[in-house]
Amino acid sequence: MTDATITLRGVLAGQPSLFDDLQIPATLDRDTMIGRICMRCNNLRPLYPDGPYFQAAIGIWSKSRLEVWEELEKTRHYDYTPIHNYDRHETEQTIQDGTYKDDTEAGHTHTTDNTGKQVSTGSTDNTGSQNDSDVTDVGGFNTAGSNAPFDKQTLERTTTGHEDTQGTVDTTANEQQTAQDTETVNRKEDWQNDRELYAYGNIGVTSTQELIQQQRDVVMFNLYDVISEEFVDEFMLLIY
Repeated sequence: MTDATITLRGVLAGQPSLFDDLQIPATLDRDTMIGRICMRCNNLRPLYPDGPYFQAAIGIWSKSRLEVWEELEKTRHYDYTPIHNYDRHETEQTIQDGTYKDDTEAGHTHTTDNTGKQVSTGSTDNTGSQNDSDVTDVGGFNTAGSNAPFDKQTLERTTTGHEDTQGTVDTTANEQQTAQDTETVNRKEDWQNDRELYAYGNIGVTSTQELIQQQRDVVMFNLYDVISEEFVDEFMLLIY
């Protein structure tokens, strides 16, 4: 068999391990994948008729495409409602746990001021009178020793005194009292707030019928076919 007439089936007959290096997403069945490629390419001429080289090329190519195929595979398993084009979830949780100390001291000062004044006034008035009387016999110088009569002289003295004493006592007292209250605030707060919102439906920009048709297109997506077609484009010569 010449290179011009060899097909994928012919290469596989001479190289049974041709697809041993093929890498595909883990969710796909390997036998199904190889069978789908063979069905699509059995009678097509391969770009590389040499079996070992073709096998190595398949391994390199599939490894470079594996990440893309895995992402495509994920799209087949999304959970959604086909006729809804609005699906919004919001979850919010706020937790506060801590001790708070207010270093600002609240002070209250009270001042009491008492002032008093006492005035006492007194007056003492003493008035006195004293009378003294003296009697003196007066005679002539030549009457000494005689029986001549003497003249009597009486001297009266009157002494009057007046004492007036006044006094004022002024007493002033000032009393001041000051009191201060100081308050320091310490508080502990523990609380949790949970909020959840779920909004969904058709917001009206697309009709429900259009959404259904789009879902039909999604259902028709087949990753086995996608990989098979890529294999044809990469390794087959489209010459019939």
